Amino acid sequence: MSAPTETTPASAAAAEVAKLNKIQKLAILLVMLGEESAGRILKVLDEHELDAVSSEMSKLGLISREVQLEILREFNAVAVEASTAVLGGADFTR
Repeated sequence: MSAPTETTPASAAAAEVAKLNKIQKLAILLVMLGEESAGRILKVLDEHELDAVSSEMSKLGLISREVQLEILREFNAVAVEASTAVLGGADFTR
């Protein structure tokens, strides 16, 4: 007989985030980024995407620290996988 597994806040958050779709995850990330940064991202979305993300953002309540960390882990992995190099500099900051 195996010992019962203990659920930690991190594993519970990972399970919670795994149930979310991409739009819901993006909505959480945008809320975490704050109004100004989220606004810059929202400006480049088409009307359908904007409506979907905005709708999900409006449904969000309190986002636990553990869920925030899990969302950041996931987006970090996606960003690293999507690019081999990132260019900064003066053009980027404009």
